[in-house]
Amino acid sequence: MIARYVIDADVLIQSKNFWYKFTYCRTFWKWIEDGHAHGMFFSSKKIRDEINQGHASCPVRHWVKSSVPAAFFLDDIAAMQQYANVMQW
Repeated sequence: MIARYVIDADVLIQSKNFWYKFTYCRTFWKWIEDGHAHGMFFSSKKIRDEINQGHASCPVRHWVKSSVPAAFFLDDIAAMQQYANVMQW
């Protein structure tokens, strides 16, 4: 069984602010995209909405709109079920 991870807004925002800025570490963001394509990484629609309310020039907001498939963002109930699985691990 493949491990699944729920990513919250803080992971994305802190990553773009500090260690994995889009200007020099695009590989990190591609890794998240690839992880989702392989069924490992997800987030919730609530997180998507939080990101989309951010500043129009925010690179995470642009990335979500241009590169992240809609299926990455689960309904909040589905995301919480995944979170429960992680917590039981």
